[in-house]
Amino acid sequence: MVNGQGAVNGPDLSTVARVLTVDQIREALLTPEARIAPGYGVATATLKNAQKVRGFVRNKTGFDAVLQDSKGTFHPVSLERGLLQEESRSLMQPVKATAEELQNVIAYLAKLTGVRPGET
Repeated sequence: MVNGQGAVNGPDLSTVARVLTVDQIREALLTPEARIAPGYGVATATLKNAQKVRGFVRNKTGFDAVLQDSKGTFHPVSLERGLLQEESRSLMQPVKATAEELQNVIAYLAKLTGVRPGET
């Protein structure tokens, strides 16, 4: 998502250039699992009705967690019985692009500071 456009299946990139360097942006695109943004760790949960849900761990304490599925629905999960299986990979696939396309994407993302010209 950038400036309110896009889906919640990844972090808001509107200010990514304030947080990451160009090299870190390149690494994030080519090796997404190297740095998973907070709130975007993937897990599968077994709910009370035995339904399995896969999504992002949005909040987690020592007793419970909240999982957000790809449709945006939040699911509370009790951690008592080991009903949450966290993954160590990102949902984002590595970018497959030509060198020029990759350079263009990195240049675009490197400009996203959240500050627009003319705004105070």
